[in-house]
Amino acid sequence: MTDTPTDAEDEPECTLCGATEEPEQDIFVAPWKDINTCICTVCLTEEIHDRTVLSQRESEVAAHIRITRATPATLSDRLDIERSTVNEYRRRIREKINKSYEVMKMLGRDERLTKPLRTND
Repeated sequence: MTDTPTDAEDEPECTLCGATEEPEQDIFVAPWKDINTCICTVCLTEEIHDRTVLSQRESEVAAHIRITRATPATLSDRLDIERSTVNEYRRRIREKINKSYEVMKMLGRDERLTKPLRTND
């Protein structure tokens, strides 16, 4: 009998928690930092929230954007919030990133940073 890989064996798995994609529960997994590491939306949300000034919900939106590249309409459906709320979270995320960039620039620590994000959609 020949061993054939199943679909489950081909699914990416979060390196931190072992989760696999479960779109019906809004869990998605994507490569992270290198080709041998994956992270899920839940773990990335926690990482962002723990390491930045973003709120829990802003962190969740940022994680979904990073991992799934979802549009505001898709995020609205997925996270059960209004599209305008998604857009507001995106605006706040950009604003906080830009403020951090400006602080680093003022301190002369911007050599590794890129330009601030645009603030209009």
